[in-house]
Amino acid sequence: MSASTESLEGPLVSQQVSKGVPNVAGQKYEFFVTTGHPRRVDDASRATIRRVVMRNFFNDKDTTTDLTKPASELSSTSTIEAGTKLKGRFRLPKPGQVIGPKKPTGKPKRTEKRSLKQNEGVKASKTGRKQSIPCLALEECNRCATEEGNRAPTSPVILLSISPPPGRNPSAHRFDPFDALPIPATFKLEVLLAFYKSRFRINSIAVNARNTWWPFISQDATLLHATMASVALYGDLTNEPVSSRIEALRHKNEAIKGINAKLNSHAEGISDALVGAVAIIASFENLYGAYDTAQLHISALKRMVHSRGGLPAFAHNDGLYRGITWVDFHSSSAFRTPPTFPYLPPHPITPPFPDSLLEEAACFSPTSLLHLSLASVNCFNIFYRLHRLGLATSAHWSSSVDKTTVSNMLYEAEYALLSMADRSQDFLALDRRKGALKDDDESKAADAASIVEALVAAGQIFLYAALREVPPRAKIFSILLGRLRCTLERPGVNTSVIWARERNLHTLLWALMVGAAVAVQWGGSHWWIEQIAEVLEELGLDRDATGREAIKAVLKGVAWTDIFFEPVSSDVWKGVVDLIRLRGGGTRNENPEQGGESEEDGNEAATRRGFRIGMTTLLALSKDTGLLDNTNFTDD
Repeated sequence: MSASTESLEGPLVSQQVSKGVPNVAGQKYEFFVTTGHPRRVDDASRATIRRVVMRNFFNDKDTTTDLTKPASELSSTSTIEAGTKLKGRFRLPKPGQVIGPKKPTGKPKRTEKRSLKQNEGVKASKTGRKQSIPCLALEECNRCATEEGNRAPTSPVILLSISPPPGRNPSAHRFDPFDALPIPATFKLEVLLAFYKSRFRINSIAVNARNTWWPFISQDATLLHATMASVALYGDLTNEPVSSRIEALRHKNEAIKGINAKLNSHAEGISDALVGAVAIIASFENLYGAYDTAQLHISALKRMVHSRGGLPAFAHNDGLYRGITWVDFHSSSAFRTPPTFPYLPPHPITPPFPDSLLEEAACFSPTSLLHLSLASVNCFNIFYRLHRLGLATSAHWSSSVDKTTVSNMLYEAEYALLSMADRSQDFLALDRRKGALKDDDESKAADAASIVEALVAAGQIFLYAALREVPPRAKIFSILLGRLRCTLERPGVNTSVIWARERNLHTLLWALMVGAAVAVQWGGSHWWIEQIAEVLEELGLDRDATGREAIKAVLKGVAWTDIFFEPVSSDVWKGVVDLIRLRGGGTRNENPEQGGESEEDGNEAATRRGFRIGMTTLLALSKDTGLLDNTNFTDD
């Protein structure tokens, strides 16, 4: 190690890397590598750096210098004589200090003669106060000249700073290390991006089956703000510690600003980015439950799509094409209206389901729906698709089925559900009428209509919760649960009897299980478990030791996916067992001495059921369900 290296004892030396790589002049370079946070360099290291840098500078400037001579033969006299030419250009800034150009003072330049006070680094001000200035390079040169004869030859010094530039720390931006996204990178944005990449699964199959969404939104600030607003709201609805609702509203506000700017820009016109941003904001409002506000955005979206020539004009962007459709589907489900856009055959043509999956589906096909006295073929066609979709999204088949194939069948099933005529008025009007007969043709038609409406509502809940993975806290489930309960809790009607008459009592069990799966977030699942226990008693499964497995076998005959039903069936079966134990063995007409239900308890239960009936009917007639809108009713 050279003498110069031995003299550098301090914080800088601890990170020193010496390289014995000779240059063309036979010299050796010493590398001082500085990393981490800025710090103050000790005086000895600063002196060595100044001395070596200045000497190398004048060696390069002096064309008469023989580069083949060793460093010890270089004369320091020329360095001392050229001290007046330095002008402080070799002063090293302190950590965090930035030396900029000097401000013009309007005074003439000073001559090369300097006063003794200036050489000592002190300058007197007009007020008599002294201001310290950095050490001049000339003073360092004089000190170097006096010590030159006593020191051994030193090697040139090269400073390598590998600290990242300010504001560009790669460790703080894992998903956007170089700030390439169109919006500024922040810690909250990084958290949202991490959540988007890992756990944001809403409509992942229905809309983004071909993974074309991220390349589309990552190039436009408005699209990215709108998507991050939906991601933040999704995290809030799923109780994930990702972002608060304030963060969701902030991104929504930025997205609306961007939409307005695009609308005011005549050069851009109605671009894909503008249509996509409006569609995402409309989807955000639907998920938030602000359906009146969402209708404003959907109306604008429809006009934009119409001006572009309809949905086929967006066929080049698969994610946008499907996203527009599902926004319309969500709004139609909330208001119980047919879809706005016409049915288009799925594109592109996708491979069918594997033969082994179709063989398994044939063993549990929902053919019992063909026994319905009303809309039997339509209900079978819908649940025929839901049945296969449930298998395709199960853990056993999800990896071997093309996602675009699943998305196309989802589109077909949802369009068929929304195209079903609204028959709710057929039984709601009769239930509100006093003294209605129970066995006449009108009553049977009302019972059949209630079964069809129950299947439509339960099918939509299953599609939204199990297949589209919408959070159970979303407002759409409150609306769908209200409709389903209206069909199952009719005054003066035994639901199990009318479903058994239609030979679909096991389908009633499936509808109740679907309702119990999402009812935890909307009033609790106690009522649903009570109804499930009664249906199990009618089916003779309440005392079966393998009751849970029997329930699974029944559900597989309608529509089943293990990812959705496994935890639900476990919780429901536990609730049913507890309820049967509480009733004293599962019989409803036992004497009070045997643990059955007393007459007083029965009257109290009837009062509670009447209260629930009234509340459910009121919910059915609310604005969100759309049942009061005469334009929603169509005759079959």
